[in-house]
Amino acid sequence: MKTFDFAKEIEALSFISGISGCEEKTAEFFARRLETLCDEVKTDAMGNVLGIIRAESENAPTILIDSHSDEIGFLVCEHAGGGFVRLARVGGMDPGVLPASEVILYGEETVRAVVAAKPPHLLSAEDRKKKRKLEDLFVDTLLDDETCRRLCPIGTPVGFSDGVVKLAEHKIASRGLDDRVAGLTLLALAEALEKKALKANVALLFSVQEEVGGMGAKVAAFGLAPDTCLAVDVSFATFPGGEGRLLEMGKGAGISYSDTLSRTLTRDVIRVANEKEIPFQLLAEPGETGTNAHDIQVAGRGVASTIISLPLSYMHSPSEVIDTRDLESAVQLMKAYCENAKFFPEEVQIVG
Repeated sequence: MKTFDFAKEIEALSFISGISGCEEKTAEFFARRLETLCDEVKTDAMGNVLGIIRAESENAPTILIDSHSDEIGFLVCEHAGGGFVRLARVGGMDPGVLPASEVILYGEETVRAVVAAKPPHLLSAEDRKKKRKLEDLFVDTLLDDETCRRLCPIGTPVGFSDGVVKLAEHKIASRGLDDRVAGLTLLALAEALEKKALKANVALLFSVQEEVGGMGAKVAAFGLAPDTCLAVDVSFATFPGGEGRLLEMGKGAGISYSDTLSRTLTRDVIRVANEKEIPFQLLAEPGETGTNAHDIQVAGRGVASTIISLPLSYMHSPSEVIDTRDLESAVQLMKAYCENAKFFPEEVQIVG
């Protein structure tokens, strides 16, 4: 399988903004890369990007593989004077991680700024006990008020600082790895697939607005009407003091069992992983999974769906961490499944 330089690709993507509802540049990145890898590439009214690789046999079923291309962030909601602005959140965020963070305002011009933080020397005992609230925080653009209002009008998207930090071997920290690293696994998959080996058409979806309700995936799945779906998303990695359903970094992608997912499809993916000796981890996720699988599985006539999970630490923070070995494992798993899938609901016959 062709080597895909995940570290290089993550760094390139880190400089492209993709806050929910403002994913145009991210969409352009993925669409441009798909042009030479797919038989068909299109963008819909929502801004979803869909690349299709067709099997050689006619009337082949379709496997949808989804990753969402948006990231969490903010919008400028108020000018507070003196070059300061207030923010409204886009997606889930703990304001406690924000003070003193570097942010980027993507306005008429790109403006780098800092979330204002009172020095600890000046905090009163009462201040120390308070839980941080987003409405109490200000972003300092260091611009005069007139310039700030002109360059960063109300509604300007705001994201964390760009760039990456290479940590211990195979590990990378950056903003927005949720879930755009999954998009990179789809690109790597498109490069690795062998058309002659495909049992089904493979549709690669880079969906928008997952962090604010999954609207992009709903629309795309309804329009495509696939037979099965693998939703690729990040999941929580182990950390000191962490408890519950956690994945270990470097041990392979996760495969999820859930009462809201297709157990038959999940078992088929596990079968392929075992047969091809691809490392993976099992997760149990009762109830709604918090991923696009939840929306895709009930689109149109219904789509048999399961989840491929990428272990990630410090989710929804300025410094999310991923292990590139898990991305490589996910690509191997998806390639093997696309070339060896057996379960498609249309082929199941009900007797009686």
